Amino acid sequence: MSEEKICDLCFGIIDKHYYTNDGGERVMYWDEGHNGQPLVDGRVCDSCNELVITYRIKKMMEARA
Repeated sequence: MSEEKICDLCFGIIDKHYYTNDGGERVMYWDEGHNGQPLVDGRVCDSCNELVITYRIKKMMEARA
């Protein structure tokens, strides 16, 4: 099992993503988090990624105005 990674924004544990294979086993396929830029220079958890996406959209809309 991989080591738990820490969110660079909230310092919580980065979420692991799983799928269920044909045999019914849960298989982890991603544990690297999301790109936290421009809020932080690092990786963020799923919850903080919502903040990052919201910020990016806000900045994009401001640039259009």
